Amino acid sequence: MSVVTLIENTQQAKALKLTALSKWINKMNRQNYQLSLITNIVLIALKHCNRVWKTYFRYKNSDKTYCQTYQNF
Repeated sequence: MSVVTLIENTQQAKALKLTALSKWINKMNRQNYQLSLITNIVLIALKHCNRVWKTYFRYKNSDKTYCQTYQNF
């Protein structure tokens, strides 16, 4: 198993966990409205962290010229 495949698998696992978490949160929100604000903030933070990790791995695994142009912006 290559490193790229491993990274893709972990990203898919994270996405599945986020989906399951969001479904559970939506179910809880229907039962208790006061939880909704806190849980939505947590969910947004988790999605943002997932996006940051994807960008980091893309940046880390890319070639040097891409990294240099990325830094110039």
